[in-house]
Amino acid sequence: MPKYLVYITSAREEGYIASCPDLPGCAAQGETVEETLKAIKYTINGYIASLKRQGGAIPEGVEDRIQRVEVVKI
Repeated sequence: MPKYLVYITSAREEGYIASCPDLPGCAAQGETVEETLKAIKYTINGYIASLKRQGGAIPEGVEDRIQRVEVVKI
């Protein structure tokens, strides 16, 4: 399965929200970063499975477009 870029941000009240820009509307949330990552992975798998069932095109992912990833904490 391709790799997809995921953004994780702090939620307004508590916890975290993850989104995947290559898969419109694909988002998840959790109380910890680890829980949020687990939730977005599950959501991405479901999103891809749904596209396959509907005969939709599967987005390529980021392997060829991203050469370096850096996490910045402010």
